[in-house]
Amino acid sequence: MGEYTTEEINKRYALLSHPDRRVIIQFLKDTDEGAIPIQDLVIHCWGSDTSQTNPNRISTALRHNHLPKLASANILEFDSAANTVRYCDDELAESLLAPISD
Repeated sequence: MGEYTTEEINKRYALLSHPDRRVIIQFLKDTDEGAIPIQDLVIHCWGSDTSQTNPNRISTALRHNHLPKLASANILEFDSAANTVRYCDDELAESLLAPISD
């Protein structure tokens, strides 16, 4: 793992503190397709959150909250015009998520 500042590490921890963002990153990391439609991500998140009965709420949360935050940290690319996301291979996020994935 590379050298990271305390600020970079704290920013990743803050982003990863939300379980939906961990699900998003893991899904994109495991997908080899490159850019994927946001609708695929909505379906995946809806299936992993049994408390959520409305996929429209998930879509709204992704588009207006989670995806922009992850994009601002360069963890993913979010193209709202094309309705796609692409994971950016974030080594720090992956290393912080590794103990959770096992």
